[in-house]
Amino acid sequence: MSMYFRKDKNWQKFAKALDSNRWRSLAQRNIEVATGRVAHAIKATVKKKIQKKEFEANAALTVSIKKSSTPLVDKGIGIFGAIAVQQPEWNTAFIGVLRSDRRYNIARALHNGTNIKVTPKMRAMFRFLWLASEGRDVQLTGAAAALFGRMNHGWKPLRDSTKAIKIPARPFIKDAVDAPEVKRFAQQQWRDAVQRTLKEMAAA
Repeated sequence: MSMYFRKDKNWQKFAKALDSNRWRSLAQRNIEVATGRVAHAIKATVKKKIQKKEFEANAALTVSIKKSSTPLVDKGIGIFGAIAVQQPEWNTAFIGVLRSDRRYNIARALHNGTNIKVTPKMRAMFRFLWLASEGRDVQLTGAAAALFGRMNHGWKPLRDSTKAIKIPARPFIKDAVDAPEVKRFAQQQWRDAVQRTLKEMAAA
């Protein structure tokens, strides 16, 4: 007596449901979509927090120069307008400022806070700005001219005791990533991506 099995179309469906390559392809596609949604949710939260002025206020001098009392917002693009999303891989996303000065990472300095050491050149620049704002006949060039173009009055020379200029931390990315509502949204998106993949595998 002998027995044999014949593979029918159900066997093919079963084999397809167990196909690891297909699982990888479906999972990557669904997780890529979920990761993109999470990244854009973080970006939206960053902007919301900046607009709601949840960070330490600008100093009076900064307000005068920028013509804005809202931290991280400038007359031009500023940090607020420069927040971007980039998704180089299916399971990776970048949320932050893509452009920055090659010599100095301004976005990182604003995010983490920093102390800028006052150099003799900086001290001299503030003195020339003060003289120009007092109506003295001085010629400004470079950064000094740019600053004076934004604020042409009220400049003061730096005190001898001022050794550094403190930039307070305004962790606009970290605060958004750590927000409870963002964490819940991210968990739900990735959970749904896995469930969607399982359903698509089962429907093979």
